[in-house]
Amino acid sequence: MNSIVLLMIHYFGDSVKTKTKVMKLAYFLGELLKRRDLGFYAHFYGPYSDKVSNALSQLVYLGFINEKCLEFGYDQQGFERYRYDYSINKEGKKVVRLAEGQCPKEAERIKEAGAKLKDAAGDMDYMALSYAAKTYFLLKAAEKTMTSDEIRRKAEAFSWRLVKHDVDRSVQFLKGLSLVKTS
Repeated sequence: MNSIVLLMIHYFGDSVKTKTKVMKLAYFLGELLKRRDLGFYAHFYGPYSDKVSNALSQLVYLGFINEKCLEFGYDQQGFERYRYDYSINKEGKKVVRLAEGQCPKEAERIKEAGAKLKDAAGDMDYMALSYAAKTYFLLKAAEKTMTSDEIRRKAEAFSWRLVKHDVDRSVQFLKGLSLVKTS
């Protein structure tokens, strides 16, 4: 799992802003690679994986990834707001080269899927990726075609608030990844 997360961040330019974005990129990377062992489940910000979160924490602890905490003041309830950004450091780049050398086929698969994801995502921020992940999670669970309104109603069961614009934009992104088809 550590290799997947490390290689993913590497193929996204050696850094990713926000843990939520790391999680959503890993979710879509797993879908593109048809990996069912990543352990994603419904969470407030969309699909979440303890395995991916633990791998990220281990990579930080082992000194391969730098974690930068940025404080954003306080929210309406008085809680502090933080953002965590991640970047691969010099030691991490050595591990990337080692992983690419030891598992070249898997590294190439991750690189190709990452390129497809990067191309489709463009400059999508973590919120747009979160909406797309929620949309896909619901579509995949339903195993059927759904309208924007049906997706939004299903989202309420998870306390997810999606508006039509977010769902429509998400579907376009998912089409770009060839994860959904529309008629």
